[in-house]
Amino acid sequence: MLKYSLMLAMKARPRPQKLHELGSFLELCSYYRRFEPNFATAAANLHELTKKSSVYRWIEEQEEKAFQIWKRLLCTVPVLSYPVAGEKFVLHTDASGYGIVGMLSQVVNAVWKVIGY
Repeated sequence: MLKYSLMLAMKARPRPQKLHELGSFLELCSYYRRFEPNFATAAANLHELTKKSSVYRWIEEQEEKAFQIWKRLLCTVPVLSYPVAGEKFVLHTDASGYGIVGMLSQVVNAVWKVIGY
């Protein structure tokens, strides 16, 4: 049930309204770059907004070609795994004045496995 509710929270995550919100989302995505072979391509439109020479203006290209894609990637296999009985769980959390996020994971055979958000 926890995995399902954390996944729903990720799917319901609103688009970033400010640059620091986008930065937090990109940090989350960057943590999983080793699981996504096309990370640079998938995140390129979002990274464009973080350049000093760019004005933060959210357009359909960022929404459909990057943000929604990343939300789907973070909630699907191979990123999400089923819990393994007998292994320790690790809960990562972060909070700000705007929200709170959590990630449940395990280390199985020396490999980090994400159980849910």
